[in-house]
Amino acid sequence: MGIKERQNFFPPDPDKLVDYLTTRDEANFEAVLYQARHFWDVLQRMEPHERTIIYQIFLNSCPAELPDNVHISLDYLRRITKHPEAELKEVLGALKSLGFFCSLREDDENPEFFGKSNMLVLEWHCFLINAPDNAIDVANAIIHGAIDGYCEFHAMKALENLNFGQLSTATTVEDEHLGEE
Repeated sequence: MGIKERQNFFPPDPDKLVDYLTTRDEANFEAVLYQARHFWDVLQRMEPHERTIIYQIFLNSCPAELPDNVHISLDYLRRITKHPEAELKEVLGALKSLGFFCSLREDDENPEFFGKSNMLVLEWHCFLINAPDNAIDVANAIIHGAIDGYCEFHAMKALENLNFGQLSTATTVEDEHLGEE
């Protein structure tokens, strides 16, 4: 039968979202919901290729600096997206109007190894009134929560379709592929 493929779906009660927030307390959940719905609106305004790049950043980046940023090697992002570095910089730079702020820094995490690389640093700023400037932790939680319980194929399908049903207990579905090994 397969998984129901919803299109453009954000659940009315994303109760599971709090499970993915590592940097905020449950007391601020209403504010988080406000930011989460705005992030979903932002994703709807993006072109599919822009969303794919953003998704790959969230799915493959290091979250160690949350709630400030997520970061990923620019070379690694180039390899997984198959887009040249210059194109990635151009696309990401154009998303500033939607709250995505990107910068590059030299990789200083492994100075004992050969070679220098650039780290792409991503923040997402919620442009709503009474919202904190940088809400990258909320965006990260939404992306990871939206794919919870899915195999890689169904995870990407859900993100491509803007199906965030996994964020709610009422709309979560099981992926039958995960039981097959």
